[in-house]
Amino acid sequence: MPPGPICNPGRASLEAAANPARTKDLYFVADGSGGHVFSETYEQHQKNVAKLRALEHTDPLPVVAAPAAAVPANAAPNTAAKP
Repeated sequence: MPPGPICNPGRASLEAAANPARTKDLYFVADGSGGHVFSETYEQHQKNVAKLRALEHTDPLPVVAAPAAAVPANAAPNTAAKP
């Protein structure tokens, strides 16, 4: 957790909001590596989204198993009949 309130923006954030960068970019999408890709036109944006979707399909998120402590060792298996 941060040392201060979670919703307390820093000075750089406040300055950026008060003085936004001058750009023609209207759209943004994640780039799949923790950053973003910005574009001026909807067509460029759609291409960037397609690149992200292709990346998502080739590099799936890892499956994380529940910790062993989540299920008690003496728990009976679920053998209830399904309707």
